[in-house]
Formats: sequence, C-alpha cells, structure tokens
Amino acid sequence: MVGIKVDLYDYSIFPGLNAEKALAMGMAEVENLNADGHNASWCLLDLGRTDEAELKECIKERKPDIIMIGAGMRVWTGVLTLLEKVVNVVHREAEGIKICFPSSLRTSAEAVVRCLLDIKLVDVSISA
Repeated sequence: MVGIKVDLYDYSIFPGLNAEKALAMGMAEVENLNADGHNASWCLLDLGRTDEAELKECIKERKPDIIMIGAGMRVWTGVLTLLEKVVNVVHREAEGIKICFPSSLRTSAEAVVRCLLDIKLVDVSISA
C-alpha cells in the first residue's frame, strides 16, 4: 500500500480527517487485509527526493503481487508529480504487478479483491 506519510498530508481536502485518524484507519486496513490472509504493509513516502528510492526498496524487499496506490495520493492535486513518479516506478520496477486503487481508507479490501479476481480470470483463460 503506497501512500503519503500521514504527518505530511493536506487534510483540508478531507474535512474531519487528521493525521491521527488517518494513521488509525490505515493501520486498521492493513490489519483487516492481513486477517483475510493477505500480506499487506505500508510504503509511506515523504514528498521529497527519496520517494523513488524508498518505493524501489519497498518493491525489492516485499515483492508484492499487488501495489495499492492510496486515494489521498490521487485526489490531492498538489502531489500529481508524485503520483506520476509512483506509477512510473511501479511500471518500471515491478513488471507484471497489478496496481489497484481504493476509493478511501476504508475500501482497501474491495480494491484488492477486484485485482485478485482479475488475476484469477487471467490465469483461468491462460490455462483453458
């Protein structure tokens, strides 16, 4: 799960949300995914020059099947170049890995299921 470090985010676009709530919701999503049998973890970026290296390291260490790009990164127009960088790093460094997008901090499981169903459909069509 790729996102922005919670203490760096602009919460003005999500009224009622703050760093503490975002962290708690994000951790709950990771726990829920792991309880469902997935191996979920965060890769939080700092909006700086280390983002690309940090993401490459996360991909190299964790070897994910799916990379989820957080909703906050996609809706905060102030980080559009970071979103582009993330998509390009994933494309370049993680060939064949599916990318999914939750609509909020509470829809991670739905996004993973959509992606896994797509993977299974592809596998079925190949073996048939």
